Amino acid sequence: MIEAKHNPLVYGFFKNYSRIRIRKTFQEVVIRGDVSSVGKPVLLLSNHISWWDGFGGLYLNEKVFGRKFHFMMDEEQLRQRWLFSYSGGFSIRPNSRSLFESLHYTEQLLSKPENLVVIYPQGKLFSSHTYEVQFKKGIERLRFNQELKPDVYFLVQLTDYFQFEKPTLYFYLQKATDEVIANHSYELAYNKFYQQTLQLHSQLTV
Repeated sequence: MIEAKHNPLVYGFFKNYSRIRIRKTFQEVVIRGDVSSVGKPVLLLSNHISWWDGFGGLYLNEKVFGRKFHFMMDEEQLRQRWLFSYSGGFSIRPNSRSLFESLHYTEQLLSKPENLVVIYPQGKLFSSHTYEVQFKKGIERLRFNQELKPDVYFLVQLTDYFQFEKPTLYFYLQKATDEVIANHSYELAYNKFYQQTLQLHSQLTV
């Protein structure tokens, strides 16, 4: 597998790039949800709706979590975009024996309080109008350090134009309960939050 390297120049470039491009591309970025992660690593599980998601995750980390940013990416895609590994990207190969190596690497990252890991469990891009988010197998196999368990957050990303020429980017966040983490019932809990979020978001008016 390909591990994250975090070259300061590349990482710094992508942090600035994400901030500038998101500011230019979107009318506004709206972040909703309570975040209370102090001194703990963070696992962020998100829907996957666009090319922007990785930059959005980096932007959200800088605005809310303030951790060292990591994200899981398909190994073939990461080999083609190798520069991403120097900004926190690490690889996974679904349906292969190396899957377990990637999961173990994720567990190691999430044993350190300074780290944040973003995973897009759908494995590929889906429309934001999808009513149900289906997780690829693997996330339920993660096992965490009992002395320093990460905080797990669900992230739902949505966009809308309303009266503006540019879209508004919405980040909805919810912290997973201890019961969800203990039972590894991430997909079920994520979809409950996801569907509640869609219902809430559909009521927005201007």
